[in-house]
Amino acid sequence: MAKGLIDFGELLARTEKDRELMRDLLSIFKEEFPRRHQALREAAQAAAQLERLGRNKEPEKFRECFALFESIAKELFRQIEATMGEASG
Repeated sequence: MAKGLIDFGELLARTEKDRELMRDLLSIFKEEFPRRHQALREAAQAAAQLERLGRNKEPEKFRECFALFESIAKELFRQIEATMGEASG
């Protein structure tokens, strides 16, 4: 088992020693992680598919997959920006 995946001191510093905020963030992470983990797994599969297509010299399929990947990345970035705007008030 990996040791020290969470640096308590760093987390405490980043929350400005606000232990309640730290617990809230950890709780949110714990709740959201399974969905995010699945998304990461799917992203890794997509990256592996892009690699296979490139290696197998299938440029048309590669371009299609890469365009989809780029579209998803842009949408994610747009949503992050929107959420940051909402958080700023």
